[in-house]
Amino acid sequence: MSNDMILKLYEQGLSKVEIAKQLGRGLGEVNLVIELYKGDENL
Repeated sequence: MSNDMILKLYEQGLSKVEIAKQLGRGLGEVNLVIELYKGDENL
């Protein structure tokens, strides 16, 4: 569920840092989720 929220906020234009702060998650986790999502888009 939190991964979905990360992606939703990213699609809304928030920066990775803003997403991490808003959700109380680590920046590395946010980066990982977004990079995995971007990789899936290219399949």
